[in-house]
Amino acid sequence: MNLFKENNIPSEFVSLESLDGLKNAINTLGEKFNKNDEAKALLEKIESKEKEAKEKAASLEKPEVLVLFAAPGSTMIATAKSYIGSLVEIVGGKNIVEANKIKILSEDGTLKIQDNTFTIYNKEDLALLNPEKILVMVHALPEETKAALQAEMASDSAWQNINAVKEGKVIYLDNNYFGMSANLKVIEGLDMLSDIVHGSGE
Repeated sequence: MNLFKENNIPSEFVSLESLDGLKNAINTLGEKFNKNDEAKALLEKIESKEKEAKEKAASLEKPEVLVLFAAPGSTMIATAKSYIGSLVEIVGGKNIVEANKIKILSEDGTLKIQDNTFTIYNKEDLALLNPEKILVMVHALPEETKAALQAEMASDSAWQNINAVKEGKVIYLDNNYFGMSANLKVIEGLDMLSDIVHGSGE
């Protein structure tokens, strides 16, 4: 952002790390580009679907869910503060990994505290938490990354001790709908994720 300001380039920073961030971005951009009516209509659709998902979830059990973010050569956990983690909570799942407070350097050079959205993990600790389902977001080279994680889960004793792995409840999410950042497919995504978390989708 400072680089844009220093070069007098008009810019607007939006955070798409959560559904609330997406809604704020829609509102901000609607005002900036004089599209308030369109932004309002889109927000109403998203908030209506969000309310519907929460009401549906209220009458259902809350399965314990682990959300993984897999990329070539690495896998991390998406906490409840990540985009997908926040959607899991909305549709009635229980993300077993809560966010931790971390220090980050802000634009003005000061340190601030915020919740982390992704974290590293210890497989033995995950076995103790023992999630009922594992949801996996695959980023970059999806087929290759998925195959590598599947092979690791099939051969690693720590993974094999987790019920979700033993029972075949590892679901690979469609990366057209579920990625690191929030996107406008969230309305369809909430329906899909509700079915996945509560057992009728994959």
